[in-house]
Amino acid sequence: MNYTLKSKTVKCKEFSVLDRILFVIGMDKTLYINSNNIKSGNFRFFGIYNNSQIIFDQIIFGSLLYNNQGKLIGEIQDYALRHIFTFTNGNSLVGGNDGNNIFYGIYNFSNNTLLKRYDKLGFNGVYKVLNDKLFLSQNSEKFGVFNFDNELIWECYYKELFSKYESIGAGTTNILQVENKLYVELDKTYCLDIEKGNNESNYNYKFTNSENEFLYGLQFLSMTEFQIATLNTKSNTVNVIDISSEFNTLKVYPDNRIVVDNSLIYFSQNMGDSIAKIGVLDPVSGKILWKYDFEKRSGMIGALKVNGNRIYAHTQDKTLHIFEKQANESI
Repeated sequence: MNYTLKSKTVKCKEFSVLDRILFVIGMDKTLYINSNNIKSGNFRFFGIYNNSQIIFDQIIFGSLLYNNQGKLIGEIQDYALRHIFTFTNGNSLVGGNDGNNIFYGIYNFSNNTLLKRYDKLGFNGVYKVLNDKLFLSQNSEKFGVFNFDNELIWECYYKELFSKYESIGAGTTNILQVENKLYVELDKTYCLDIEKGNNESNYNYKFTNSENEFLYGLQFLSMTEFQIATLNTKSNTVNVIDISSEFNTLKVYPDNRIVVDNSLIYFSQNMGDSIAKIGVLDPVSGKILWKYDFEKRSGMIGALKVNGNRIYAHTQDKTLHIFEKQANESI
């Protein structure tokens, strides 16, 4: 496997990728689409709806919708909307701001209608929408499942799972969903059923990412000892591979943050031998398939995204690096 550095976009404040279309907000607050200067303003990316990029225009205090061809297809002038989830009936759960108040709502993008407004949802907002009827919410003490009438179905305090939770303290806890199960990452991973919140099983590994029925997680045993753990949630089997030798030989000291795409793990390094690195790991063989060392002046890696045959890495010096897989290799 080999990627080549295709391009660099300097003075990049924020970016988003929709199919092969690259949206960039520059440090000068200008919106660029595939390097074309679209308009000046003050913008933020607010999610993707129906294969369209939602962009918050802070000057008009409204939202712009661009399709996957980079064409403007709609404007919402009454609200700044952040898309969260699309229901099977076509309506969407959104986060909104009308200039005076921040709220949640059920919105129909087809006719630009706010169907329902919530001043509050859950304990402290929506962490994850589970299905058409339920969502997950959490705060620093507990998490729980609510319906969209904002009625609590069940709740669980973190200290019920991990007795030392209060003494350690934590912010937002990583919780993954696979079908009708939740996987809560604390000192290890706890599996609960969505319907009633019963703790069905525990795993002595931390899983941070999911793809299809698989969970993945890098395990940090020491500064030089690493493992990659994979949980097959259908067979309920865990596969663990020691990757210490592979990483140490190539002088890689990975971050906890990984991206999983097409059964491969994309990792980054911000600490270690004074330079940032990214790479691709095969979780089955435990081998690093490709690695790239940034120049020291690039600083740390902020965002890391994978889209098709491209890797996007946004570094501390506000440069967006785009890597492309060689044409003769499969995605």
